[in-house]
Amino acid sequence: MDITIDGQPTAEVDVSAAHLSIMHGLLGLPLPEGDLYAIPGLPRSKEWVTATLGKGGPVAKKWPRGAVEDQPELAGFSAAEVGAAIMARYPWLSAPAEAVARPARLRELEHIAPVKRLLTHRLMAIEADALTGAMVFLRGRGVLALPIHDALLVAADRVALTEHALEMSFLHRPKPGVQVRMNVEMSARDAQQEAGHLSRPA
Repeated sequence: MDITIDGQPTAEVDVSAAHLSIMHGLLGLPLPEGDLYAIPGLPRSKEWVTATLGKGGPVAKKWPRGAVEDQPELAGFSAAEVGAAIMARYPWLSAPAEAVARPARLRELEHIAPVKRLLTHRLMAIEADALTGAMVFLRGRGVLALPIHDALLVAADRVALTEHALEMSFLHRPKPGVQVRMNVEMSARDAQQEAGHLSRPA
């Protein structure tokens, strides 16, 4: 069953490569063009990047549990091979926690855990804070937004406003701000309606 809001079809506005985008923001770097996970000649590198940011250091020897099951095309490539290519594009991923320790204020929390272990929690906190900020902005304009991980579910006719809210919210967390891009997935009902509208004769 499709989810509706006030009887309207919905859309999921997803922040693309959220944690990798936040890392760029913390480092004061602009986002590269295109898919941040795309490395020529290799499978899409999301699994390696996610695992590396999760552990605060590069995946060097073997794929984490479940990675190949989630992304079968990785089976023909070693984690070390993929990692070397990714670190050639993003050198700071060789020591991601150390790279952003100062702007992410990780040193201030070393009494809780080592910097490497703190990184993923800081990235999640920045992401959650930005999503919450966008939701507050939208609520003030009468728009219901439901959080789904790194996405917001809204009525389909509120997509543009939601994209704006997310862009502005991430740009204010943390300084100098995080630049993000979005993907939008329409509900099946809305997609069918749009297809029917396009197929009707003028």
